[in-house]
Amino acid sequence: MAILKNVEAKIRQVEGFPVHFFQNGVNINGNKEDIPQYPYSVKAPGDWTVAEWISKRFSQTYPGYDAKVFDANGVPVAMKNVKLTTIRKK
Repeated sequence: MAILKNVEAKIRQVEGFPVHFFQNGVNINGNKEDIPQYPYSVKAPGDWTVAEWISKRFSQTYPGYDAKVFDANGVPVAMKNVKLTTIRKK
């Protein structure tokens, strides 16, 4: 198991965008322990939407948590139908 800030860093490294974990509407502290490491080493397809990534990867790996996704510049992604290609770092 890993520390949350390391999991968030791995997601950013693999997927090309930052993510913050939330639980019951509260941003989880980055020092929280016993979080499973992000199991993917290849980024999700760019034509997936943010909603698809959350349902197919994030929610499957981290049940009980919600994700807030940011674009590569750190701006929160408000619409879940945005394609991953448009939010990834260039």
